[in-house]
Amino acid sequence: MTESCPLRTTGKPRRHHLVFDGTDKTVPQNLTDSSVVNEIEEINEEENKNLFETDIKLTKSDFDLVDTSETGDAKGAQVKVENIEENAEKRKGVRTRRKIWPSRIIPVTATVALGDALYNIRAAMKAIQDVSCVRFKDKKEGDKHWIRMVKKNGCYSVVGREYSVPGAQELSIGDGCNSKGIILHELMHALGFWHEQSRTDRDKYIAVLWENIQKGQERNFNEHSVNEVDFAGGMYDFDSIMHYGNYLYSKNKKMTMVALKNPNLLFGQTLKLSQTDILQINAIYDCKTPSGQWSRWTEWGPCDIHCTMVRERFCAAKDRKKCPGVDKDGIQTDTKRCDSEECNVPLNGHWGRWAAWSGCSATCDKGYQTRSRLCDGPAPQFGGDICEGPLVEVQMCKGNRPKCKGKKDGAKMWRKRKRTRKILGKRDGT
Repeated sequence: MTESCPLRTTGKPRRHHLVFDGTDKTVPQNLTDSSVVNEIEEINEEENKNLFETDIKLTKSDFDLVDTSETGDAKGAQVKVENIEENAEKRKGVRTRRKIWPSRIIPVTATVALGDALYNIRAAMKAIQDVSCVRFKDKKEGDKHWIRMVKKNGCYSVVGREYSVPGAQELSIGDGCNSKGIILHELMHALGFWHEQSRTDRDKYIAVLWENIQKGQERNFNEHSVNEVDFAGGMYDFDSIMHYGNYLYSKNKKMTMVALKNPNLLFGQTLKLSQTDILQINAIYDCKTPSGQWSRWTEWGPCDIHCTMVRERFCAAKDRKKCPGVDKDGIQTDTKRCDSEECNVPLNGHWGRWAAWSGCSATCDKGYQTRSRLCDGPAPQFGGDICEGPLVEVQMCKGNRPKCKGKKDGAKMWRKRKRTRKILGKRDGT
């Protein structure tokens, strides 16, 4: 069994020994997950399997917004076999704030079946109200949109206000979901927050180990395009209550996600909001105070692959001109270089996910299909090793195929392609 990479060596700690090297050698074994999302997954695995990213109930408009594909991700992975060149494509979408509750007041009802959960529901709501301008209230006649808390199969919520359909939107606190941390996580979804690791910039901080993910669960690790989801601020947050745990959807008890700069780092929270969770609530809901004070700076965030770390603070002034340096969300970002020991350390590449198999090259006789992947999860940095293995795979088309009449296009094209198989990587039977 591979041992965990030690946190310290003799003498002065050398942090660059902890860098993920693209293999299992630097991935710790048998750590314990610390994320509320992993608790939710264990509950929903049995209770409700028709959810996205473990606990999100997608609306009709969401299907046009997020990437639910089973191959590739929001960045894509398409390679032209003819010249082995990359052609990454980004999905198109729109960023919208219509999902935010515009008055910052969220009407709520709860069914009688949730009697035992009311204490934790109130505690989770108070945790949000104590650090932001968001308020929860009992639904009254005339409210057009509200959250209806129910006890159904599993723990889940819609993301944000279901603006296109007036009425109630369900937030389920089913069997096993009655904890402050789980309810807090679902309320964050209802406020409009997606999972942290689906951020477009996540590859600067973590590697997704696709080879360890259960078959059929790959779509739960897709990225959201920067054009589709608006993450206020620029700081990646390993401690967010919205972050997956390291082992979520593992098929072999190995990590499915690892921090590039510190493979021993555990992701997520089980009980409370992180500093950055709080900052983002205040930013997205444009919270202001009469005193107009700056919030405290967050702690410095993780070092990214470009050797930069970030901290942030929020301006609560009604007149943003009093806060020079803020962005459109009222956030000021401060950056600095990481310690020299963390910079320019060789980072080995790791394969991204395989794209879908292409269509067959011929309509009759023999033909071939290809699929490709990119060495971008992460890409090699500072002299690190490139990914081992084939960039492209080739296989004969499956199924019974009719004989060609006249020109044998399929067989001819297959013979022509045989010359490239050494480059692309042989497969048995091809």
